[in-house]
Amino acid sequence: MTVSIDRPTSSVSAMPVAGGFREFAIAVNQRLQQLEGSFAEFYKVDCPEIFDYYLNAFPEGTNPIFRERTEHDCQCCKQFIRNLGAIIAIKDGQIYTVWQGLTGISDTYATVAGEMDRIVRSSPILSVFRTGEINFGHEKNFDSYDAIIWYHFYGNTPSRCISRSPGEDIGKVNSVHDVFKRGLEIIKSSDLDEIITLIDDNQIYRGEEHRKSVAEFRSLKRGYERAENKELYVWEHVGNPAARFKNTVIGTLAVDLSEGAEQEKAIKSFESKVAPANYKRPKALITPRMIEDAVATLKRLDLEDSISRRFASIEDISVNDIIFIDNDVRGKAKGGLTDLLMEEVRPIASARKGEEIGIEQFIAMRSKRIELVLENRHLNNFVSITAPAIPDSPSLFKWDNAFGWSYDGDVADSIKERVKTAGGNINALLRCSLAWFNYDDLDIHCIDPRGTHIYYGATRGILDVDMNAGLGRSREPVENLSWNQITDGEYKIYVNNFCRRETADPGFQLQVEFAGSIHEFSCDTSPMPGEGHPDPGVHCLTLVVEGGELAEIKTHGKLSGSAAIAREKWGVKTNTPTKVNVLMLSPNHWENSSKTGNRHYFFILDKCLNPEPARGIFNEFLMSSLEQHRRVFEVLGNKTKCQPSNNQLSGVGFSSTRSDSVNVIADGRPFTIKF
Repeated sequence: MTVSIDRPTSSVSAMPVAGGFREFAIAVNQRLQQLEGSFAEFYKVDCPEIFDYYLNAFPEGTNPIFRERTEHDCQCCKQFIRNLGAIIAIKDGQIYTVWQGLTGISDTYATVAGEMDRIVRSSPILSVFRTGEINFGHEKNFDSYDAIIWYHFYGNTPSRCISRSPGEDIGKVNSVHDVFKRGLEIIKSSDLDEIITLIDDNQIYRGEEHRKSVAEFRSLKRGYERAENKELYVWEHVGNPAARFKNTVIGTLAVDLSEGAEQEKAIKSFESKVAPANYKRPKALITPRMIEDAVATLKRLDLEDSISRRFASIEDISVNDIIFIDNDVRGKAKGGLTDLLMEEVRPIASARKGEEIGIEQFIAMRSKRIELVLENRHLNNFVSITAPAIPDSPSLFKWDNAFGWSYDGDVADSIKERVKTAGGNINALLRCSLAWFNYDDLDIHCIDPRGTHIYYGATRGILDVDMNAGLGRSREPVENLSWNQITDGEYKIYVNNFCRRETADPGFQLQVEFAGSIHEFSCDTSPMPGEGHPDPGVHCLTLVVEGGELAEIKTHGKLSGSAAIAREKWGVKTNTPTKVNVLMLSPNHWENSSKTGNRHYFFILDKCLNPEPARGIFNEFLMSSLEQHRRVFEVLGNKTKCQPSNNQLSGVGFSSTRSDSVNVIADGRPFTIKF
């Protein structure tokens, strides 16, 4: 039995080990609580002899015999160690155990903890951890025979891991693991790129419905290829909805292509599964003859070397094509610095805090330091500058230089897009959507003007999306309330935290849309589990309907309609000042170009890195002699994408033809630039 450390003053025959097992057990329990607050999922390692390892970890002489067994040989502690002692959490490829980082314990127990940490880390993962037991071990018991208090390992099972059918749950996840791993091994990134291009070109029936899942699996595939421990990577991401990609209908297309099937046959096989019998593809796939003709044109124009593309770097760009450059990167640009860049700042005498100014007026200020404060609405403004992979290759484009640009346009994290992807109604007269950013199970509730309580237990045909409930797990969850008809009165909106699974990325957003007009509200903290109970939770909004119109939106508690929750993209956070390294025009308006097409203003941001391949060739860029081969260049653009690099020029862009604005801090003074 586990050693006593809190003995009565009366004489006893047992001789407990010195050093404080009670502190050891408390430290393990505290570590378990810390892990539960930080991680959404736990895994069981395959180590049947783990308790034997535990007993053998004690230095000689520190685990003496008491009665018939050693003092630490305890059935209560054995159950704890075989269960909670054998679990791990994973984040970014790193393993975390209950034996790790313990403080306030003796050298003896630190030695045991270190060995247990090593054993658990080195053991293979068996499955996710699921059990019907709500706790293991217990803190202490009194041995009346020898008048000793014995202390044990003890701890509550992480709530995420408690299940009514643990065997069934484990079996389901293990099946997903096998499908996920097989898909990562056999599906090629290049074929995923090809599918996305086909979808974007409307060459696959209802392909747009599958684009997000293809892109998500492609991202996972690239992470898998970079991972040092690939098995650990699979388990870490097994809860991602895209883990089942291989067995989806679009996944079968990716498998067919990766196994060498001809593109046209693979697409026809896919369409036979999803398309009606009378379906005819709106666009024909490219033929070998089309490819031959395009190649012949490229050879005739001596443009074969211009096809391969890469991300541009600051070393590629002449200072003559730069409007502003930060001192930290000034020496890297091509050519000498112009007088314009070296001039002192010329402040605007009438400038006020937050004053709105036009982009040309801002440029005329010739600032020495510029910072952008992006908002979430700018997430589709992210852009990368592209260049030919072979330097000094002739241009394929309508302008004289060979540089281009590629907007990301990724608005997948917008609430409305999330709701649409999850199957919610985004076309209702009145919609109220809840979005959050971690594995917690938040719930949206509504008390309507009739006093009807609408929630997951009584959806009333109004609640049509309920995510992260039960076994569901996503870091882009949403819930959605939608009304096609509304009644005058108050619609009271509540948010409840049904199950807290982690402390990372707290907060939530609510989006209200009425007749096409959208209002967004945010809270930077998540409700604590049970906060606001009894149901329906924390009161956040009151939607006031009068005369069939949304007349007013009242906010309650910590909710704010002014500051959105900061989001991160390409290493840049919104609502946070980010240094501008370079401000330039788009390449079609550089100094020696023919200045054709729309002018764009590109703010190249510090430490902004596009993690995904980007197209370097777009049909709208092509010179007139290549436009006849547009369909072939759609494929070439996909197959010659710029691969991610650490010295790329990426940031945000704004078109001169589109009304837009962005907040900046120039030499310590705030402005709003209008485009």
